[in-house]
Amino acid sequence: MATLPNQAADPRIAHHRDNLLGVCAALGEITRLDPLLFRIAFVFAMLGLSFEMTIGVYLIAALAFFVARR
Repeated sequence: MATLPNQAADPRIAHHRDNLLGVCAALGEITRLDPLLFRIAFVFAMLGLSFEMTIGVYLIAALAFFVARR
């Protein structure tokens, strides 16, 4: 299978165009875990904890990763 120049060799690592804000993908890259684990954790946090708090943490993480990558 041919890869695009900007495509990672590991198919588990999602690309920014495939994500809402790339938070789970960035966490997956940092920890070398599957980003799906972080997506599932965010869903459970939204359902089990406060929805607003989970969205707030997600947005803060998105801002932090955006600033770090600049």
